[in-house]
Amino acid sequence: MRLNPNLPWKTRGNGAVALHIGRGDKKKTRIGEVCGKEIFGHLRGKKEVDIDYEDIFGIIDEIIVKQSKLQNKDTNPGFVVLKKKLPYSLYKKAVRDVVSLKDVEKTLILNQACFKGYKNQRGLIGAAAAVAWKPLTDKTYELISYRVKNKWGTKRQVDTESTVKMDKTVTSTFDNYDYENNHNSITPNSPCPVLYGN
Repeated sequence: MRLNPNLPWKTRGNGAVALHIGRGDKKKTRIGEVCGKEIFGHLRGKKEVDIDYEDIFGIIDEIIVKQSKLQNKDTNPGFVVLKKKLPYSLYKKAVRDVVSLKDVEKTLILNQACFKGYKNQRGLIGAAAAVAWKPLTDKTYELISYRVKNKWGTKRQVDTESTVKMDKTVTSTFDNYDYENNHNSITPNSPCPVLYGN
């Protein structure tokens, strides 16, 4: 989900992510791969699941410390682990207005969340807002392809012709190619690990 794009201290896309973690029920679908290990998603989860939140907290902390560019002055991630959704009003305010870190921390404590912010801790605001979002009919999906690590920071090789063909063929996607400026819109301008996204 995207947060208020008008904030002067926002991240590049001002986005935040929420993951539902649990034990899947019935049919599973392969949704990706991490370090050679397949990752599966489930349409439904088991209602009563005993999850070790301390383990999850430790795993997320380790990933953020290892993968985030914490030496960058503008990198201030945060994460939240909790059993229930936060108030939807928090999400709405994060999209339309300015949310204070102090208010978010109060909400997290009231809802018995485990959380951690790094450096100035503003990432907690996005993490909390992502958990508060209710994807009723307000949703889109993004397909992201990542580069191998030795390609990070290098010039991307994404074929313009194939992007235009995909844009004209797959009509359920949008903003793939800027025809007015002859620009391949699916490739980021930053040296980040993303190859393309649509």
